[in-house]
Amino acid sequence: MSVHRLTQEKIDSIKKKIQDKIDLKEIIITNFGNSKHRFNEWLSKYSSHFTGAELDYLKFVIIADEEVKKANEMEVIEEIEEKNTILTVPVPNLTQISMMSRKDRENFLLSNQVIEKLVNLLNSEDIKDTNIVIRDEARNLKDLKIQNIRISEEIYKDFVSICKKHNLTITSVINSMFLDFISQHK
Repeated sequence: MSVHRLTQEKIDSIKKKIQDKIDLKEIIITNFGNSKHRFNEWLSKYSSHFTGAELDYLKFVIIADEEVKKANEMEVIEEIEEKNTILTVPVPNLTQISMMSRKDRENFLLSNQVIEKLVNLLNSEDIKDTNIVIRDEARNLKDLKIQNIRISEEIYKDFVSICKKHNLTITSVINSMFLDFISQHK
């Protein structure tokens, strides 16, 4: 195989440095800009121009083709597995959002979780939060009037905590309950 003149000069230079017992690090620094990766690539390409003793001095190991194929297959499998993993972004609170950079905010807004929730909100006609469904007509009533109702304090506290937990207004939930009761017994 014919080699370019400059490549042959590099091969001869490295062979001379091996004969002069120059340190391997020095050879890599002077000929490959301190890049072991470039050194290994170049040596694997031109290893046929060196003797076994010279390759031992350069700490070069010849890898069989089957091992290279297996290594390449493993890299491909790892890349596929990395592509299949879906990143989940933790939901930040208001303070964390205010401290985020513009790019972090964009990444959060474009995350799969946020987009999925937005699509679900757009597709649902009723406003749903877990299993609680609030009727649309109970949400924006115009004729609201304050009424006194006697209710157990414990029941009311549980009711309020559930409403807070699901970000629902007490008024809309009570109106929805009354509408359900009326429609069932009318």
